[in-house]
Amino acid sequence: MEVRKKEFVAAVAAASSLTAAQVSRALKALEEVSANHIKDFGSVQVPGLVTIKRMPVEERVRQKPSTRESFVAPASVLVKAKPVPRFSKRIKAENVPA
Repeated sequence: MEVRKKEFVAAVAAASSLTAAQVSRALKALEEVSANHIKDFGSVQVPGLVTIKRMPVEERVRQKPSTRESFVAPASVLVKAKPVPRFSKRIKAENVPA
């Protein structure tokens, strides 16, 4: 089940003694700063959570699976996110079936 933004903001506000408005502003600032940092430097690590990287993909020749017709896939940019090990271990440890 996916948590909606409003529910997430409320949970963080309750856990941090901040107001929902303050949490919303902090999340918006985190989004802005992260996006700008990734554009400028190629990656950003949100401490304790995730590392996000911008990965350029070069132009390449591909095939359509149904017709096997070749075409040129244009250059693009992928954004990859990887949880930091400590966060990943915490999630895995809490989801072990009994």
